[in-house]
Amino acid sequence: MSANAVSPFQFEGRNVRLIDRDGESWFIASDVARELGYAEAKDLTRTLDDDEKGRHNLPTPGGDQDVTIISEPGLYRAIIQRRANKKHDHSLTEKIVRFQRWVFHDILPSIRKTGGYGQADPMKALADPAALRGLLLTYSEKVIALEGEVAELRPQADALDRIAQSDGSLCITDAAKTLQVRPKDLFT
Repeated sequence: MSANAVSPFQFEGRNVRLIDRDGESWFIASDVARELGYAEAKDLTRTLDDDEKGRHNLPTPGGDQDVTIISEPGLYRAIIQRRANKKHDHSLTEKIVRFQRWVFHDILPSIRKTGGYGQADPMKALADPAALRGLLLTYSEKVIALEGEVAELRPQADALDRIAQSDGSLCITDAAKTLQVRPKDLFT
């Protein structure tokens, strides 16, 4: 993972984002707080030491966001400290336990054994029919999506090919007709 790259892990269909900051793993506090049943990230980070939490400028489609992050040791402390109290409903208690088990039984053993999480051995996938079926479905969906994009872009590509193959030069009006756009749209 490159410096400051965001890697989302999936827990029950929701992203738990991780960044690499100077070679260390840091988690987006709001993601962890949500999974542990906290209303806000500050409720999660309140009990963490200063070296277990920090701030990070996270690029998003809507612009950069200043987010709270927690270190890997901070994540462990937060998970171990989190116990459902009497105010929590039963479903929240179950969710907290599922998240704790996911980290302690899936994430950490995978990192210890393979050096990463979600980096499956391709040879194991080929030997496991269920994993192979999952890979086939995933890549089939990607192929279908890409074929749709190709079909969508085909008219533009054909128009550009016609312009490139035309003899001599084209006036703006003829080029616009070939591209099937209005002449003024060529300049906007």
